Amino acid sequence: MFFLFLSGFVSGILQLSDVQLCLQTYFVDYLGRSEVQYRLGVLGQPFNQDAYNNTSIISYKSKHRIHISSPFWAQYINRKYHYMQMPKVNFNYHSFASIYPPTLYVASINLLSMRSIKINITNILPNTSFTVNGISTTSRVVFLDNIDHKILGPNETVSFTLYFCPTELGYGTAVILIRTSLGVIPYSVCYKAVTSKLDFLVADLFHQSTFLAMNLSVKIPQQIIGRHLSVLYDVTLFNQSKSILNERFLQLSPMNLKSGNYVTFVHMLTPEHTKTIPLFISASNKYLLPIYPVILIGMLTSPNEFIEEEIIIANPTPFNFNVIMISLARDSPINTHVECHTQPLICGMYGKTVIGKITIFGSRQGEIDTTLTIHYESMDGFKAIQTLDIPIKGCVEYGKLEPSEQQIEHMQTEANFHKIYFTNHFNVPVAILSAQTDSLIVQVVNFLPILVMPGEKSSEITIIFQKNEILTQNSVYETVLIVDTNATNHHIPIKWYDGQIGISDDVNSESINQCTQTNVTKSLGKVLVGSTTNFTLYIKNPNPVPFHMRDFNATTGIIVNGYWQGNTSSLLRDHKIDPFSIEDINLYITFNHLKQTTARNDTITIGTGDSSVQIIILWTPIFGSFIVRSTLPRNLRFGKFYNAEININSTYSVSMKLRNITTPIAPININYLTPFLRPGVVTYCGNFSFMLDTSIFSKNKIHRLFNNDLEWSSHRKLWDEYWQKGISYDVPIILHFKSKMFYKINLPVIIEHHHFNDIVFEGGVIMLQHVSSYIANYTNTLDCTVEFAIGTSPNRTIIVAKPKEEVQFPFFIIPERSSQTFFRVPVTNNATPPFFIHVHAKVEIPNLAFIGIDDKNLKSLDFESFNDFRHQTWKKTIVLKNNGALNVSLGKFETTSKLFSVSTNCLKTLNAGESCSADISVILMYLKNHTETSELKIIYSEFWELRCPLKVHLGEKALSGLRRVQKINTIVITLLALIVPMKEIIEHIQKSINLKNDIKYRINNLDAECEVLSMSKKLSVGTQAIFQKVDIGGGSWVPTHTEARIKLTNQADRELENILNTLCT
Repeated sequence: MFFLFLSGFVSGILQLSDVQLCLQTYFVDYLGRSEVQYRLGVLGQPFNQDAYNNTSIISYKSKHRIHISSPFWAQYINRKYHYMQMPKVNFNYHSFASIYPPTLYVASINLLSMRSIKINITNILPNTSFTVNGISTTSRVVFLDNIDHKILGPNETVSFTLYFCPTELGYGTAVILIRTSLGVIPYSVCYKAVTSKLDFLVADLFHQSTFLAMNLSVKIPQQIIGRHLSVLYDVTLFNQSKSILNERFLQLSPMNLKSGNYVTFVHMLTPEHTKTIPLFISASNKYLLPIYPVILIGMLTSPNEFIEEEIIIANPTPFNFNVIMISLARDSPINTHVECHTQPLICGMYGKTVIGKITIFGSRQGEIDTTLTIHYESMDGFKAIQTLDIPIKGCVEYGKLEPSEQQIEHMQTEANFHKIYFTNHFNVPVAILSAQTDSLIVQVVNFLPILVMPGEKSSEITIIFQKNEILTQNSVYETVLIVDTNATNHHIPIKWYDGQIGISDDVNSESINQCTQTNVTKSLGKVLVGSTTNFTLYIKNPNPVPFHMRDFNATTGIIVNGYWQGNTSSLLRDHKIDPFSIEDINLYITFNHLKQTTARNDTITIGTGDSSVQIIILWTPIFGSFIVRSTLPRNLRFGKFYNAEININSTYSVSMKLRNITTPIAPININYLTPFLRPGVVTYCGNFSFMLDTSIFSKNKIHRLFNNDLEWSSHRKLWDEYWQKGISYDVPIILHFKSKMFYKINLPVIIEHHHFNDIVFEGGVIMLQHVSSYIANYTNTLDCTVEFAIGTSPNRTIIVAKPKEEVQFPFFIIPERSSQTFFRVPVTNNATPPFFIHVHAKVEIPNLAFIGIDDKNLKSLDFESFNDFRHQTWKKTIVLKNNGALNVSLGKFETTSKLFSVSTNCLKTLNAGESCSADISVILMYLKNHTETSELKIIYSEFWELRCPLKVHLGEKALSGLRRVQKINTIVITLLALIVPMKEIIEHIQKSINLKNDIKYRINNLDAECEVLSMSKKLSVGTQAIFQKVDIGGGSWVPTHTEARIKLTNQADRELENILNTLCT
């Protein structure tokens, strides 16, 4: 069973120690046997340790000698932590041990420098000791000193040292396993390697063939070129007499190499700088070597996935080799494939060659542990054929470790922290090994190791956002949350937004695209007080969350209104701008009447707090007003056509050129002139005309008066509120000037009072709880078309009447009480207050009754006999009489039992005072008991119901005789029903007997049958007929002739001739 485990860290930053010099070479062969050695060699300037006061020497003989973990190939895991061996990991180690610092994040460490940090482990058990057996890691950047067997008593502490020596830039992690008698403690370290502009990357991985060792060339870092340089190295590994140091390169000559892996350190020292280069050397008795000791392939988590890994071969020799074949071991899993590149496949001297790729498919779960074999031969005149085996490791485990967010988006206006967690969708436990960002202002804090069980959520990872100048200079700051697990690794983008919105008066401007402008200035010069201007601005929300424009504010000099996105119903307040969008805002600014005449600076602020923009209005007030004069009558009447002049009087101190006159009322037509409006002069500006009807009020608050969709009570209330002696209405007129400046003035008018009279209607006699329909004639007395709505919702009838037209109002009433005599039907319209149709009617209840032969009301209808049962059907007649004053509609007569049947001569309507009859019959064959009861029912006028009980009674003698007759009838009917099935059974038996006899006859005469049917019995072999196949196709049916041809042998021909001669004789 494959298991996944979790290890983690919580971030913290420690001060690095002074420079460290590691004088140690570690060797391990392919069987796992290891040794440590070092003998100091110096190239360049002599090394004087006293000149380096802050430098400490780490000798392989000291107690702090560096320990390299085994197996050696684990050093090449490179964050593929599912291959890391973590037996007996204890994730609850906080119960017996504490580690200081509890988490470790080295935020900045220089490239090619060795620094150290001490880690302390303390026994927190009060009365129990435990043993620290050792530590290990898989990192090639973080090195550990060796810890001997150490027993920790209560409150006792042991320390170990981490040595950082990065050779690559960027973020990295290292997982450290501390082995104790109470389990393995996981401890994670994160670091970030940095460099100056003069530094460059230096190779740290080398390959050597023991047959022909080649020099290792290391480039001198730019910072120390041309300075007094001392190079420290191991002379037990490199030949001192053949190693060379020049101005730009260090050449080391390996000697006495054995097959295996070496880790050694080369130090370059100047008075100002110290550079340390860890060298990982892979040596083999083969000419070719794999780039890494083992090919580790990433984890697959789905059956539909596949992953490929290149096969890279290093050739450290001066010879060329041809790859003959590559193959996988025979027992390799079926989901593992190898593919070789096109032949010829040459591995050139001193180079690295990609010879193919390994592909693993997710079609089956489990670990993959196989071997790749490479066959190659020399090409340079000497004969050499070798094979190279490379271990391959892979893993397929279905599931996923799902983060709660695929991308973290944080606003500066929110809290300074953000939390994220992971859900384990694997069927096995999963371990998160580290979590950190590559940023100094966005960091993970308080992250501790945890094991996430299948189906569970991990504890939350907390990310702290620290305010910094970087964010103030950019609207968004981006980094990445890097989470390493022993299943899959996650890189979750983090975007930190300042939450600010941007504004511009040009949607294509650079400022709105970059969202760096938070204010716009509009300089308007001299402006008429009381006038209004409008302009369009563009606001951008560059944030991942909607921006809610809950409020806007303006200073006292102006009044602001407007709308968004060209939608006049989208008010400025309570508007939402979607993430990463630009919206236009139309502002209407009215300039207040002020006492001062000096220039003003008014401001409009949109948004609040840290996220707002401003529009600055610069203007100088000009005092005055416009007064409209018109020849329009003061009192107006519906249906009349009006045409009047427009005259304007200006009290402003300046003359203004009129550009246009408009009104928002569509039915009003304006013909305008464009004169200059001079101070104190009444100027004729045009005329306007319109037909007064209710459409004029469509954009005014009183338009609700003319909404006949309202219930009459609400309608009447509105009219009582607005209409006393007439409707007071202001006709809006807008004067337009240059630069989108306009001035609104109102022309007050009064609409004359008018109303329709009520209708009085005689309804006659009507039925209780029954719909009574009527039609009333009515005349529209107005000079305009009126729409009437008769009744109440939802049963309203709409009638449109032209001016002075007489129309018919259909209406109905439903009386609820018999004592009700007066009814009222409301009529609303779109021109006047509602009125009513008053109906006077007499309400009655319909009166129907069943009448017997004695002309009295029939209480029940009885059928009775004590001796006679010979009549199979009894019949009686009843009369249905309408005793009321209303005509009624009749439904169908029904009974509740099939024992009775009804026939009637009643029509669909029974008039007042009339009657009709119905015959009730009893079918005795259905009678089962002495007494049977039922009920006769009829529904009339669609609502009312009349019932009459029915009863049948037979005496004992009559019932006994009836039952005998019923039994005889049942037997007869049953026999008649069995005639056809019996006939079919007899016919089937007869056919079976005939078939049996026919089969028996043919079996007895089988030989004769064969004789008749067999052609071979009739003709000898020599005289058998050969029948030609006839091709049968489609088409019309026509007579055809098929000829049979017989082919005879010579002997058969002679015999046939003899037979014919004999017959003739």
